[in-house]
Amino acid sequence: MISQEIKMLQIAQREVFRALDSGDIDEAKKLLKPMFKLYNETLEMLNKFGEENKDDSVGDNEEDFVIKWAKDYVKRGKKLDIRGSNGGTALHIAAAKSFMRLADFLLDHGVDVNLRDNDGHSPIFFAVRTGSIEMVELLIKRGADLHVKNKFDITLLDIAKDRGIPSIVWLLEEKMQEQAK
Repeated sequence: MISQEIKMLQIAQREVFRALDSGDIDEAKKLLKPMFKLYNETLEMLNKFGEENKDDSVGDNEEDFVIKWAKDYVKRGKKLDIRGSNGGTALHIAAAKSFMRLADFLLDHGVDVNLRDNDGHSPIFFAVRTGSIEMVELLIKRGADLHVKNKFDITLLDIAKDRGIPSIVWLLEEKMQEQAK
């Protein structure tokens, strides 16, 4: 029974990677939800059968699950800066969802804070767009280029002003001056 559950997780994981590699983020999200549930159910089963698995606990949310998954990916010797068909990386997703711990983990494991997707967006574009000042601060601290423009010639400051997020506008203006020095 346990080996069947693990095999199902492995198959589901491959399907999620296929979706991410093809750039189909919506499909990956759909696949992750049941996979998260199945993973927790499998851990419960393993614990019932007396196997020690405390280090594999994924916690209660999606970010914990993705961090666990990223750690497994690193253990297998894989790089975390793989790109989907749209050129985005896991860091782009972490920035868009304000997954602070995941972003830290990815950056600690060599993902470039300034990688750009096919539209010229680095992860900080997504953090600004979603209004996450904490994520913007983290990415700045980790070396995000604030003078970047996407392929449509739009800047981070343009997005922050358009979205009406004065705290991010102020932060970007201040940090842009520091980066220019």
